Amino acid sequence: MNYLFSSRIVGFLKHIFERFSPVPRILIYSIDAFVVFSSIIFAFYLRFNFSIPLDEEPNFQIAILMVLLTRMITYYSLSFHHGIVRFTSLQDIERIVSIIFLSTVIILLVNVALRFLTSLSIIPLSVIAIDFFLVSFFTIFYRIAIKGLYLSLTNPQNEKQPVAVYGDKDFCSVVKTFLDNEPNSKMVVKAFVTSAFSLSKSRIDYTKFYHLNSLKYLVKKRGIKSIIFSDPLNDIETKNYVTDLCLKENLKPIILPGISQLFHGDLTYSQFREVTVEDLLDRKPIEFDDSDVSEYIHNNIVLVTGAAGSIGSEITKQLIKYRPKKLVLLDHAESPLFNLSQTLIKEFNFYGFEKVIGCISDSVKISSVFNQFKPKIVFHAAAYKHVPMMEKHPDEAMRVNVYGTKILADNALRTRVKKFVMISTDKAVNPTNVMGASKRIAEIYCQGLNQNQITSFVITRFGNVIGSNGSVIPTFRQQIKLGGPVTITHPEITRYFMSIPEACQLVLQAGAMGEENEIFIFDMGKPIKIYDLAHKMIRLSGFKPEQEIEIKITGLRPGEKLYEELINGLEKRIETYHPRIMIAKNGLLDFTLLFKKIGTLTETYKQLDHFEIVKTMKEIVPEYKSQNSVFEILDSRSEMPLVNTD
Repeated sequence: MNYLFSSRIVGFLKHIFERFSPVPRILIYSIDAFVVFSSIIFAFYLRFNFSIPLDEEPNFQIAILMVLLTRMITYYSLSFHHGIVRFTSLQDIERIVSIIFLSTVIILLVNVALRFLTSLSIIPLSVIAIDFFLVSFFTIFYRIAIKGLYLSLTNPQNEKQPVAVYGDKDFCSVVKTFLDNEPNSKMVVKAFVTSAFSLSKSRIDYTKFYHLNSLKYLVKKRGIKSIIFSDPLNDIETKNYVTDLCLKENLKPIILPGISQLFHGDLTYSQFREVTVEDLLDRKPIEFDDSDVSEYIHNNIVLVTGAAGSIGSEITKQLIKYRPKKLVLLDHAESPLFNLSQTLIKEFNFYGFEKVIGCISDSVKISSVFNQFKPKIVFHAAAYKHVPMMEKHPDEAMRVNVYGTKILADNALRTRVKKFVMISTDKAVNPTNVMGASKRIAEIYCQGLNQNQITSFVITRFGNVIGSNGSVIPTFRQQIKLGGPVTITHPEITRYFMSIPEACQLVLQAGAMGEENEIFIFDMGKPIKIYDLAHKMIRLSGFKPEQEIEIKITGLRPGEKLYEELINGLEKRIETYHPRIMIAKNGLLDFTLLFKKIGTLTETYKQLDHFEIVKTMKEIVPEYKSQNSVFEILDSRSEMPLVNTD
């Protein structure tokens, strides 16, 4: 019965808050007037021990009227009652005290003036002092009481998840204030966490700072479930370090990307999100001179092959800001190309493009595209990239990766394209599989064409991109979603990772830098062990590796190698003016002989069996040694390298 009665009261109060939210200003003004009226009366009674002398009674009545008029006029003039009471903050309290103090000074000055004019002291100085403290206390008290009642009714603390905030004093304070005042918040800040020992045990708003070493204590004694930290204020090492500590103690790491929005008051609760593995692989934004890229893109017709793919679509989006004359988007995949066009229209309000359905190995189609649109810049992103599948279909790797590139490059040269940017892969370096070898042959062909004085052929080479189609991270995420197992080919396998936007920014920049016979390689950071990546992704998903989600070793796939490289033994690594872009230069290639082999292969590959195709590929790329593949038998023969040794 008592519970039913109390729940009805809570429901009634909630209804009142919802019905009169925000509270009308006239009501707040009236409550403030009542506080002023009550405080001055109480101040007189306290001063005279609750027994006001008869000779003070006339002054008492005048004083009440004078104080009430002075304070309320001051309040009204300075918009004292305009703040929303349920969101009262420390800054609001400072403003309240300042206005009350100003009105007290005015009362004091009026009192002094009356004393000189009438020789009467209307209000004793002690009463003015007592009144200042009383009116300040009661004004602040009722505002905080209303705020507390509102928060407890609309978002009760016992229904919230206890969290800690990691960062400096300003960040921790602002996050706590935001979460305390946010009606939709499901989190309550119970502790602050810092890596600075000097801050340990200090407090902000009764909330204590703890060192990162105290996470175990916070979990056991304070019931902390998550830790919030900012993205922009922490580098990748700090994010990984804090996240690792959280996962070790089964804490959920929560990231706050919009730190500037937080301090400018534009943050929303939806921006608090769980840390993803992409956050931990991401790096500092690339800095480069946009004018270099704009110079060769602006007002030119640009062709992007593989435009609907993960790399091609991102290049397309980044090209928009350089205001090309037209974008020609070529892809063989109908639905993804349509989806890309809708994105360009709806998200970028960009209409300056043409969609072309076609395959790069269709010589008639490609020739007509170059004749019709006359592009001056080409970004060639179309390719088959799946290693095990190309190991089973060398003819398709030849058709698309080599023959398709040759058709595009020949047409670019024929129609006097200014710049042709080919996107290659680290798997082309000392290839161990058909896919990597096919990309290396495509590189060689484009390098050879750089002998002309018409078109500049630029080759860019980088490793895995986060979130690209068929890459390991989306695969792991899907496997975890299905309850496992997470499959890894080898416990020691490592890969380089780069975000798609970062890779595409570097492609655009490399396109501005390209000269003769150069392959641009990108700084990929440190290689990451895939086994460790799987562990981290499982823990970030809230599961325990090996216990709740199995990690299964399946064995290396056909053509797969443990470690990727960005440069081979015959290439020289040269620094550029951009710290994230290097050049791999090889001056030993005999392009006359290589072109003859490539030309023969692209003309006859349809008639050859897979072993004959791969045999010829190995002749063109002598460093191509198959691993875990049926084509390893071909490596038993020693092939003469097709290079000049003079």
